[in-house]
Amino acid sequence: MDYIMDRVSRKVGIQVGQLTFMDIDYADDVALLVDKEESFCTALAAMDEEASKFGLRVSLTKSKLQNLGSELTPSPIIVYNNTVDSVEKFTYLGSIQSSSSNSGLEYIRCIGLAASAMKRLNCIWSRGKLSMATKLRIYSTCMLSILL
Repeated sequence: MDYIMDRVSRKVGIQVGQLTFMDIDYADDVALLVDKEESFCTALAAMDEEASKFGLRVSLTKSKLQNLGSELTPSPIIVYNNTVDSVEKFTYLGSIQSSSSNSGLEYIRCIGLAASAMKRLNCIWSRGKLSMATKLRIYSTCMLSILL
């Protein structure tokens, strides 16, 4: 994937000072970074072109457009006769990414997940034979990792 992204980076990226950032990727999940709305189509086409050399395809039906740090939603684009929709928020690697850069939705989601996990462990919390130290270790191990 890094080889593909290195090839694509010649056509896309955002400039921060003297550094250029092209993407955020983890395994086969990729977020392409572009600084102009006109670059969306070019970036996706370049990614698909380079990936196809290895027998891979970009799923244009799963692909989404989003402006980060801006409440303006970009217009949907057409790439290879497929419409790529724009969104104000989406989940990337289990974390909610919001156009407004507001983390409130992510906090609420994490608190909800932790509360749900706490409820599922009611049998542990109500068990009298377990020491408070053991319950605190379970809490630290299971609940805090979800919450944080």
